[in-house]
Amino acid sequence: MEVYKLYSVHFQALSAYAGKLLGSNGSGEDIAQETFLRAMRHIDTLSALTEGQQKTWLYTTARRLVIDQQRRKALEPPPEEEPIFQDDLTRLEVVQLLDRLPLDSAQILRMRHFAGMNSTEIARVLQMNPATVRTKLRSAIQRLQQIIHETEE
Repeated sequence: MEVYKLYSVHFQALSAYAGKLLGSNGSGEDIAQETFLRAMRHIDTLSALTEGQQKTWLYTTARRLVIDQQRRKALEPPPEEEPIFQDDLTRLEVVQLLDRLPLDSAQILRMRHFAGMNSTEIARVLQMNPATVRTKLRSAIQRLQQIIHETEE
């Protein structure tokens, strides 16, 4: 038995399982990857198990990793709020600037900078390609810079 065979059979479902537990598909993939790293370290144990037992081992390991991650997160101090932009803009000014953008551009910027979502997570929510999200994000930032520059003049 080789780990890559287990990986090809179980990775997607294990990733979705962990993602549902954590509420984040990206974090679910991280947990699934860590699970398979542990599987590589315990290949002798896994080789002695039946297919059903191997699957149980993988899901139990993933569940334990999720619990460990949630415990660590609960113990972390709350993050200090960082300014969204390096300039001296207040949050109200930022919101007003975002209102001057097309709705989809403003939405992507809010998801990225207010909610802290990455392009893959935004793409899943908006049902679009991550590359499209990155392009729209870059265009929105350029448009915001243009608006700020026009306002300063």
